[in-house]
Amino acid sequence: MEKRRFFLRLVQHGCVSILAWMVVMGFYGLSLAGPEAPATIKLGCVIPLTGPMSIGGSWVKQGYDIAVKHINADGGVYVKEYDKKILLEIIYQDNESNPRKTAERMEKLYSLDKVHFFLGGFAQFLIVPQLAVSEKYEVPF
Repeated sequence: MEKRRFFLRLVQHGCVSILAWMVVMGFYGLSLAGPEAPATIKLGCVIPLTGPMSIGGSWVKQGYDIAVKHINADGGVYVKEYDKKILLEIIYQDNESNPRKTAERMEKLYSLDKVHFFLGGFAQFLIVPQLAVSEKYEVPF
């Protein structure tokens, strides 16, 4: 009878120990998983696609499109935090060659489209408002 009780206690303690170990490892595993990777890295770009500066804006757009095409063809950008490559996505907004509209469109990219980064535009008088919005929301430019 004494051997049986000893054996039952041993089994009980072993099960509790194993259960506790599983719980601890489960929480540890969850903390290692970290945040889930986004489907794409969103890049916001406000450029003049219409108006007097539209020629330069179209050149900038072509350059960005070619770069993203090649980067995504290679599987995207490696992000160490997620230990994987993530594809790029560019969201364009037309500022109509207008500095006021540039700031408005940047605000939209941040608040509605939830971009991760801003890309530079074309023409100094259009870039200054972009820098102000980028600094305001602390989004890399």
